[in-house]
Amino acid sequence: MIQARIACGALLAASMAGLACSSEHPATTHIVNASIVDGTGAPAHPGAVRIDGDRVAEVGDLEPKRGETVVDAKGLVLAPGFIDVHSHHDEGLFEMRGAEPVVSQGVTTIVVGQDGSMTYPVRDLFERMQKTPVAINVATFVGHGNLRNDAMGKDDFRRHATPEEIEKMRRGVEDGMKAGALGLATGLEYDPGIYSAPEEVVELSNDNEYGLAAAVWTRDIKKAINTAKSLRAGIVWINDTQPAPTEAPWGGYKQSGIGRELGRDGVDDYMEAKHIYINLSE
Repeated sequence: MIQARIACGALLAASMAGLACSSEHPATTHIVNASIVDGTGAPAHPGAVRIDGDRVAEVGDLEPKRGETVVDAKGLVLAPGFIDVHSHHDEGLFEMRGAEPVVSQGVTTIVVGQDGSMTYPVRDLFERMQKTPVAINVATFVGHGNLRNDAMGKDDFRRHATPEEIEKMRRGVEDGMKAGALGLATGLEYDPGIYSAPEEVVELSNDNEYGLAAAVWTRDIKKAINTAKSLRAGIVWINDTQPAPTEAPWGGYKQSGIGRELGRDGVDDYMEAKHIYINLSE
């Protein structure tokens, strides 16, 4: 779940005085003479973009409309906002709601809760964003370290968790997912997660309704493979995150979906099976 109250659909690599995002519905904005990089992997190409409110309405060779704001990009790059998939900018976000250090780099979406650490519990974060909007989109994971501290205490985490404590953490994962979290994130090289047993992390990862993807980081390849086998996820990356080779099937388990895209498995969606039975007996 990504929450935001103020967001721009595109970012120009220049200062555009007078152009701002708003929760109200402003007039359209027409950006001309831009070098457009659309995120598809295609080469940059000249063109124009029309923004209607917080949405990109049109891209191409466009003519200005009456009453809309026209911005001359003067050949600068125009691209969709970047997504920072590993961010800790939730810290101090409500004190600097404009998020200038982030948006000045072209980032319009951040994914927080990384390394097992949340600045705010998921539900609290999104409720506060509803009341106090910020200038970027925010998605978050449930922080495993926060769950450990809540279940075990901040001074008694240097050990394996008891079944009762794991159950309390499991309920924390469940609540975070219902509130809109993307999943569970750990930081097993940091306190307090470094003291976790592998079984604790696997149980917390598996004991929910979702199972799209997981990532395992370790130099111990035997441990990595055993952990990957234990995780109830359709995709498990080892020492990497989010590669999507076209020859590999893509899909999840449980509520994350049944079926596969990409690879030979994905071709099945475009094929029909036929059963022909011949009785050759006399």
